[in-house]
Amino acid sequence: MKKSSSAGIWAMTLKLNKFLPRESSPQSIIMIQNTPSDMEIHAMLPLMVDVRNRLVIVIGGGKIAYRRLSVFLKQGAKIKVISPHVIEEISLLHAQSQIEWKQKEADIDDLQEAFIIVAATDSKEVNAWAAREAGEHQLVNLAGESELGNVQVPSFHQRGRLTLAVSTGGASPTLAKNLSKQFIDQFDDAFFDLLEELFKEREKIKAADLSQDEKKRLLIQLAKKSMDS
Repeated sequence: MKKSSSAGIWAMTLKLNKFLPRESSPQSIIMIQNTPSDMEIHAMLPLMVDVRNRLVIVIGGGKIAYRRLSVFLKQGAKIKVISPHVIEEISLLHAQSQIEWKQKEADIDDLQEAFIIVAATDSKEVNAWAAREAGEHQLVNLAGESELGNVQVPSFHQRGRLTLAVSTGGASPTLAKNLSKQFIDQFDDAFFDLLEELFKEREKIKAADLSQDEKKRLLIQLAKKSMDS
C-alpha cells in the first residue's frame, strides 16, 4: 500500500553518525527523499570473480581511473589503459611495466579482447559509448553511472581468507567503504588463525575416501564446532 503525502514524496531521515567518517559532525544527518519509482531497487547478484591474468581495459587516465585499475591490479589482472593523457600515478605504473598504456582515444578495436571494460572518463558520452559497444559476454563497469554497466565493484576489505564486501546500491559509496572496514575490524588475530585451520581441515575431509553424505556431515560438524569455539 502506498503511503500518502501532500507532496507525493516519501521522506526518510537516517541518523548514520556511527557509520560516517570520524571527521564528520556528530550531528550529521542524511536526508533521503524517494518517490515510489525510486524505491524499485535494481538488485544485482554478488559474485567473487577471479581476474588473475585476465585483461581489464580502463578507458580514462584520471584519478577515478587510477583508483579503479588499482583494485584490479592488486588482484592480479592485466591492465591496459586507453587515454591520450594520464595522471602521474598511472604514468609511473606504466614506466614500471606494471600496466600497459595506449596513448590514444579509445576505439572499438581496443575493446575486443577485454574480460572487463572500465569506463572512467569525465565524459558521459564516452562512458556510454563503451557500454554500448561492449560485447554481449563482456563485463562493463562505468564510473559515476554504474546502472549503465552490467557489473559494479562494491567496497571491500580483505584480510587472510576473509573478504567482506558492502554495497549500498549507489546510495553512498563512502558509507559502504566505512561499513566494510568497521566489519572486518571486529575480528581479532585468533579468528583469522581459526580460518586457516578450518581451511586445512576442510581440505582433508574433501580428500578423504568417504561418501558425499559423510563428507557433508563432517563439514557441517566442523563449521558448527568453529562457531561454538
